[in-house]
Amino acid sequence: MPIQLKNKASSSNSLINKQESEPYERFVIHKLISLELKLNSIERCQKLILKKISIDTFEAKEKETIDIYQDLPLKTETDLQSMENKLNNDSLYRNEMVKQLVHVTCQDLRTSCIRLMKIIFANELAVNYSWYGAKKKENFSKLHICKVIMSAVRKLHINATDEQISAPIKIWLAHAKERMQRQTLNSEKD
Repeated sequence: MPIQLKNKASSSNSLINKQESEPYERFVIHKLISLELKLNSIERCQKLILKKISIDTFEAKEKETIDIYQDLPLKTETDLQSMENKLNNDSLYRNEMVKQLVHVTCQDLRTSCIRLMKIIFANELAVNYSWYGAKKKENFSKLHICKVIMSAVRKLHINATDEQISAPIKIWLAHAKERMQRQTLNSEKD
């Protein structure tokens, strides 16, 4: 009998030990699961950070290589359509163009608008455009390049209205033919 009592005592001791160790095991398992979830979260964050860094690096390199002035001034309808497609489809190029054109602007709103137009549009192309497309000309105000000009001007002249920006551009476009004729006369004299 003593052996049976001993077995019963040892089995009851192991049962007690098991019951005592069960909360500890649960605690450890809970902590391990919690740790695993945190590690997974850290890993996801790390991947997002690495992805963001690679995108930012790519965009920085892309900005360094964008030279908007290589395409300017626009001389033909083909040049203009190519630029319009670029501005419509490539927001990075569009933003970089606005950023670079801001450097051309000055404190005087009228002068800023005229400088931008001289840089962007050649007279040969400007003769085909008016602000609203009157007199059988094309509508300048609907072009993406017009919106880029407006954005560039507004970076320095924050409170400028559409009318204040468009007024010097309308005049500049209207006098494109005269400028072309003057260029022709000047080149004939030389």
